[in-house]
Amino acid sequence: MASMCIDADSLCPTEAASPSTPQVAHDHGQVRESWYNSKVTGTWRHALVYLPPNYDTQPKVRYPVLYLQHGAGEDETRWIRQGHANFILDNLIAARSCKPVIISARPGLSGGQPAMAVATAIANCVYTIGL
Repeated sequence: MASMCIDADSLCPTEAASPSTPQVAHDHGQVRESWYNSKVTGTWRHALVYLPPNYDTQPKVRYPVLYLQHGAGEDETRWIRQGHANFILDNLIAARSCKPVIISARPGLSGGQPAMAVATAIANCVYTIGL
């Protein structure tokens, strides 16, 4: 069980011990839903995209992209809705432990085709970033 503390500014209890707890004291990024036409599957696909704080106010800044693939039995929403990747990244960015980065969480299955087809297409576009 996470320890509880009182945030002096809001007098609301917050879970200080969990890195996935949204913190009031800093800016937060946004999670946007996106639909795109996949050239790999020939179908419309759903994605959740995390954009770091101030993304819309800095149109000339280029950010690295981290592509997250879900595990078996999950879908593209799990990194955000269950894993709280957006809150974790907000907290890491605010603590200056991580550079601002865009997260793209897309479906790992390709409409009945092996997931490897999608993974291969992503691997051709992804480069290693230092978080």
